[in-house]
Amino acid sequence: MQNSIDVRYAVNHKYLKSSSPGTVFLAIEIHSLKKSEDSFNISNLSLVVDCSSSMRGEKFKQAKESALDLFGILGDNDYLSIISFHKSAKVSLPSSRKSESESAENIIRNLQLGIGTNIYQGLALAYKEISSKQTIDADNSNNNRSITRRIILLTDGQASYGKMEEKDFVSLSKKIREDGVTVSPIGIGDDYDQQLLYAIAENGGGVPYHVNEAIDLRKIFNKQADELSSTVLISPAFTITMMPGAKIQDVYTVTPALRKQNVDKSNNTRYVARLKDIIIGQRQTLALRVDVPERPPGTYRLARVELNDLIRNIEVEYSDDPLLYNKETDPYPRMILTFSEATSLVNKAVQVGDDETIRKAETLMTVLSEDKDFEKVMTKRPILKKMAATISGIIERISQGPLTESEKREAIHDTTIFFR
Repeated sequence: MQNSIDVRYAVNHKYLKSSSPGTVFLAIEIHSLKKSEDSFNISNLSLVVDCSSSMRGEKFKQAKESALDLFGILGDNDYLSIISFHKSAKVSLPSSRKSESESAENIIRNLQLGIGTNIYQGLALAYKEISSKQTIDADNSNNNRSITRRIILLTDGQASYGKMEEKDFVSLSKKIREDGVTVSPIGIGDDYDQQLLYAIAENGGGVPYHVNEAIDLRKIFNKQADELSSTVLISPAFTITMMPGAKIQDVYTVTPALRKQNVDKSNNTRYVARLKDIIIGQRQTLALRVDVPERPPGTYRLARVELNDLIRNIEVEYSDDPLLYNKETDPYPRMILTFSEATSLVNKAVQVGDDETIRKAETLMTVLSEDKDFEKVMTKRPILKKMAATISGIIERISQGPLTESEKREAIHDTTIFFR
């Protein structure tokens, strides 16, 4: 790979008991610290703005100002299109190079509110518009120039016109992602369909955002622009193949967005996924629980990790020495998977209001806190400290009484997004 991408891993037990089955935990981290010195990105961005009447006032004002800021950040060779929607969607600004978009700022300032919310049509139009420029500068002699395409979807409401079922949005988002475009949805306030936006993000390769105060939009828009220019690999293919006889029981993607992944139980020696775009300075972390078979003493390849054309082999040693196999060499993989389980339970409990699920999360946290290595690992791994604080804070708040709708949305967001 031209870009400097690193794949690191940790196994909680480097040594396994020979001639005995067991369970191991893996943590895999993928990140990039820099790009090739002679490579750079062209950004192709489509901004989809909710112009329904519920956006009136401060929300619409901040949306416009944030869009203007975003336009100012883009480079002269970057492309921008703007889609506005209410009961129908339209292309307010066709995809065009910033240096050629003299009317862009006036178009943003003059966006008008209407009635209704046709999110699907807005997203579909953005995809059509951004696809019209997918071969920008294809004839340019600089082969290290790459094009990063992203759709930012901004809404404060629920779909009320056009296609409204989640399955339709999932299908469209998957199609967009398969074409190498990332979709980042942003929900404002307490009335948008959070589940729908999260489904769009999950299938569109992006990260969902919850904005409680419209004034925070500017920060998120600026972050999106920074990520566009810092993207080094789009929709990378990730595969982990375990040793014969091993079975993957659980997989969590932890950062940047926490989610328990589906494992094909009929073929659980192998896990295949498309990861989020790899962005400079942003780590992607996966945690796995794996049942391993018995083997005679010796060194074995536990797993083969492939990220596009980058390959890493993870080895373990089966031993007869109890001083070796009884020692957990690195508790971090076990702890981050357990933290992921507890965080997912809290997320579920907030969504459905289930006290039993909260108690399960509390039990996992108690087990972790009593671990002799807990404080040491927490000090070395800030992500665990952040997860612990998030879980404890939400559990403490729930113990004081029912959450408000705003608190629920923030809690769901805080137990999903863990940037590193």
